[in-house]
Amino acid sequence: WNVTLVNGGHECVVVEASSPLDPLTPPPADPDVLDAPDYPQIAQRNLSVVVVTGMARSEVLVSVSAGQRAAKAAVIEVGDGEALSAQVLGSLGLHGHRYGGPGRIAFGLSERSLCGQQGAGNGHRILQLEVPPGRSAAAFLNVAAAESIGSDEYAVVRVVERDHEKVVGGLSVVVIQADDLKGGA
Repeated sequence: WNVTLVNGGHECVVVEASSPLDPLTPPPADPDVLDAPDYPQIAQRNLSVVVVTGMARSEVLVSVSAGQRAAKAAVIEVGDGEALSAQVLGSLGLHGHRYGGPGRIAFGLSERSLCGQQGAGNGHRILQLEVPPGRSAAAFLNVAAAESIGSDEYAVVRVVERDHEKVVGGLSVVVIQADDLKGGA
């Protein structure tokens, strides 16, 4: 998967593996909009690239949606991510970059945008959202370099959505320095 940064750094791939013996039931209203937790035949990987300048803070919008018939009590948790494979780094155009290790990024979740406020780690590590049926709710992930990230380094922040103990969604955020992203993206 060669990621092209066209959606403000948020990219995702959705894969359907079904057959006439194992169809998507019920059929989706829009085949281009598939919700992975609703179908065991669907898998989704979300990957966002956040570019920081020095110690400046960036904010990433995380959307949580409930099904049409039932409310959702979502628990979102944020933590340090792990090193990425050479293949994934290559697909992001980050050949030769090395994982800087955990603790390089300050992060937090909030229900409101914290743009313009001071403090890199504003927010919570765990956030609970109540989402009405057929609606979506926003959470804001705030990230900033807790210490300087080298021009050949990257860090990863992992966001996980749980329904009780079951993981139902998530997002990995790759953080690099501003001068590392080329091609005008």
